[in-house]
Amino acid sequence: MPQEKPNYIVNDEFNGMAIKLVEKYVEKFSSIEIDRVCCVNVDKARKEKEGVVERIWKLKAVKMPEAMHNPYGWYVIIAESDWEQLSEKHKLALVADVLHGLPNGVDNEGKVNPCDTKGYLSVFRTIGINYLDDPDIPHLLQEDVVWK
Repeated sequence: MPQEKPNYIVNDEFNGMAIKLVEKYVEKFSSIEIDRVCCVNVDKARKEKEGVVERIWKLKAVKMPEAMHNPYGWYVIIAESDWEQLSEKHKLALVADVLHGLPNGVDNEGKVNPCDTKGYLSVFRTIGINYLDDPDIPHLLQEDVVWK
């Protein structure tokens, strides 16, 4: 039986939150070209693997030669059901987490930061490693957060 192809829908809420976070935390996200990042929701539920903890989002870099014809350098993919169940402050924390996956520097096309403590240490120290399950995380737009 053939599998149904998933539908992808641009997540304007994510993209808008990303713009606001980059504007508010200029010192943290100054090197990010937010107009080169696009989030899409997929209407297919995320498959969980037993004993494996994974992020609920995926960050994919657009590589050459596709990058020649694509206005975006990166796509964020998240299951629509996962996104919809989050509160606003958890959505903002997720967006900030994703922004840490974008590499700094001139030669960053086609790359993402690996999910390790090097690129994400600031997220772990500031909002916690299990921020999606923590009801007491800060609201990144309503509070002034100092990234550690």
